[in-house]
Amino acid sequence: MLTYIIIVLAIAAAGGVVLATRVFAGQLAPWSLSIAHALLGATGLVMLIMWLGSWDVTGYWNNYRVACNGDGAIRTWKNGSGEPCYKNS
Repeated sequence: MLTYIIIVLAIAAAGGVVLATRVFAGQLAPWSLSIAHALLGATGLVMLIMWLGSWDVTGYWNNYRVACNGDGAIRTWKNGSGEPCYKNS
């Protein structure tokens, strides 16, 4: 799906470049290209949000434990193994 997202957004970006060159040249932008640019950009963003929403990140974040030991330092352990993967000291 990421390939389709990239293709849709690349076509929308190319349309945006064409629109920008027309406007900077002092011509009116074609309305059909403006509508296609808007629809492809919106479609690409919706596809991207759907793709990002399909990630399962809950299992990743549940593997980390955070503990405060009273001296103000926050330590994080991965999978409860006791090995600190981040130490703020």
